[in-house]
Amino acid sequence: MPTFATPAPVAASHGAIKFPFAAGADWWISQGYHTSPAEGWSHYNCDPNSGKDEISQTERCQPGWQYKYSFDLRRVDGAEAGQPVLSPVDGVIRWIDPAYGGMSIDLGDGYAVAFYHADLVRGVEAGQTVRQGQKLGVVSGPGGGGNGGTPHIHLTLWQTEDGGNWSRIPVPFTDDHGLDGYDFPFLGERERNQHWNRVVVSSNVLVGRDDTPVASATAPATPAPTGPADGALFADLAESPLLTWDASAEASEYQVVLNDGERTSPWLTETLWATGTLPNGSYRWQVRARNAAGESGLSNPMTFTVDLPAEESPQRRRQANDASPSAAEPGTPPAYTAEMNLAAAEVVVGTRLTVNGASFQAGEQVRLSWDSERGEPIGEATANEAGAWTTAVTIPAAPGGAHAIIGRGDRGGQADGSVAVAPSLSRDPVTVAPGGTVALGLAGFGASETVNLAWQSEAGPSLGTVTTDPTGGGGLNVTIPAEGAGVQEIIALGATSGGRAVASLRVETADGRGGASDVVAGGSMLGPGTYQVTTTVEGLIGGSTASGHTIQPDDRFASLPACTTTSCPW
Repeated sequence: MPTFATPAPVAASHGAIKFPFAAGADWWISQGYHTSPAEGWSHYNCDPNSGKDEISQTERCQPGWQYKYSFDLRRVDGAEAGQPVLSPVDGVIRWIDPAYGGMSIDLGDGYAVAFYHADLVRGVEAGQTVRQGQKLGVVSGPGGGGNGGTPHIHLTLWQTEDGGNWSRIPVPFTDDHGLDGYDFPFLGERERNQHWNRVVVSSNVLVGRDDTPVASATAPATPAPTGPADGALFADLAESPLLTWDASAEASEYQVVLNDGERTSPWLTETLWATGTLPNGSYRWQVRARNAAGESGLSNPMTFTVDLPAEESPQRRRQANDASPSAAEPGTPPAYTAEMNLAAAEVVVGTRLTVNGASFQAGEQVRLSWDSERGEPIGEATANEAGAWTTAVTIPAAPGGAHAIIGRGDRGGQADGSVAVAPSLSRDPVTVAPGGTVALGLAGFGASETVNLAWQSEAGPSLGTVTTDPTGGGGLNVTIPAEGAGVQEIIALGATSGGRAVASLRVETADGRGGASDVVAGGSMLGPGTYQVTTTVEGLIGGSTASGHTIQPDDRFASLPACTTTSCPW
């Protein structure tokens, strides 16, 4: 049985914890510390006394769900599926969770690291010793490894009395537990989703073999259709087509293609698809499969025909049953209210967002659009027998702020969801020499606003400005200052919207200074030089430092105001 008495603090003696992916690409924190499912996020920190989520005290949970200081990690370019997952630490595997593609690794000093949502290598099992950088799997594709439809890696740290089995006290990645040279302190109970949207780079390096087979090492075989029989006729409204096929080895999802792409199903985890009511005509259908390694080819085509009598058409039935004088034009089904839930309340452009629907009609086709019924199409889904559906959509280029996802069913179901787009900043490459050039990409700022790009802090030297396009995006090539090495930051600040985004950059000199070997006590990466060291206490004198700097949640420095509540130098 799990136990949750807080253990006495333990001095850490483990080595550095690194990100569970290889160096060479930008990743970002897509979910940060201190979130709640009641607020649209997925991480619980279960209160063992109430059996409910700590923040909301409304969402029921299991006592072992201790994820207060967890991170969800994704690649900036969206190409995380299939990427190698490397051990973040040296240790011993305490347990394996095949359903969620995860494991807990005992560090041997009263701490354990866990990760989830990977296709694990074959043969990995509890009790094995692993080395930092050892390949443990690949990032699961959409819907694999319990990832909810969006590929990512979940990372967490526990203090533990049983090697990370059921004794789990969440610990932030700070102080002795800094993550790959970064410091991620807890910022207080009032702030949600801490360190969200932070862009990071890894210094983890593969050790050993890179060809260890995983569950999705190759693209799946092409699935074979099983029903209905080729040439089937559907002449009764009560018998809409149900297309079925055999499962394909190694497949995680399937998609049906009608009439050479005239219409496609959403990606499905089951081996069947109810098409819903179709217009009269002949149809040709094929199915394909995919996993993290790629897609199969399309199956051999099958055909069926829909030939409903006029009196059996769905339009005629709705007209006969609709006595309302305000009914829509003939042939348009009456609208009714359904439900929609979004997996996140705040996203960045390019995010793959899971969208769930309920209270639609069985087999109803639902089309999703951005901001209005006639807005940009972003996805579609088919309701199951219970009237529910789930799919993942990609957030399009859009200005920062509130937006809507509109769901409209072909049988009248209507549901909307709200989501906020936050600013983001990408850069290429992620490692550069002093004086080198970096390509910066902006998204989610205000439309047609000026964005300043500052070096190391908002008050630091300007690397240039960008005037965004109507979608709040833009780009600029900038030259990195010739001084300094290690992990540095570029801050993008919108002049009109106040939108702010931060990107980290590793600056390495020709002799290698600025790499992982330059991590010093405390977790900061610094090159040789003279530095001014300051500290911060948030909440003193209006949340500002003595120099007038407004304290930010992700400040990497702090300043103790040289004043009291009644006496200040300004």
